[in-house]
Amino acid sequence: MPSLFEYANWVRQLRREQFASKYAHPFLLRTAESDAAESNWGFNTRTFSPEVMAKAISEDVKPLPSELGDYDVIAVLKALHNPWPDRISVGRAHNNDVVLPDHSISKLHAHFLPQSNGTMLLTDVGSSNGTRVNSSTVAQEPMPIQSGDAVTFGAVTLTFLDAGGLYDVVAKILAVGAQDR
Repeated sequence: MPSLFEYANWVRQLRREQFASKYAHPFLLRTAESDAAESNWGFNTRTFSPEVMAKAISEDVKPLPSELGDYDVIAVLKALHNPWPDRISVGRAHNNDVVLPDHSISKLHAHFLPQSNGTMLLTDVGSSNGTRVNSSTVAQEPMPIQSGDAVTFGAVTLTFLDAGGLYDVVAKILAVGAQDR
């Protein structure tokens, strides 16, 4: 699962609008340690894509703040092999579009429903441990979701961000890291 390191060099190189155009989809952001005590969240291994590693090796890249590794980033995108072309499935089973490997999340937990106007709805599909947006319980009726909303699937809380929101988070960490040097 990528961390914010994956996006830091793009934030350094692109303006917010360019970044949002490059990544024209929403994200789920999770603090890596936020659920560690009560969660079975996958592996605790940080990896970097070959592109990020090649760029870091081949160029004189400024060091990145280690705080970028404190967050996991999950793209909210449709996988090629999945059914339901009108929705993005969320669950712990590997055949979902968004896989959240935690025991509190149902195999098929929820669906994101992209709308033609660019907004997003979220619906729970009868999961065992429920779905919440901020403090509201999501039922099987679709609920609108906005960038910056806290989304909880079972016991896992993430922040739903559009590409501009992700850019802002990374830019803020980069700015703080630059001040610390």
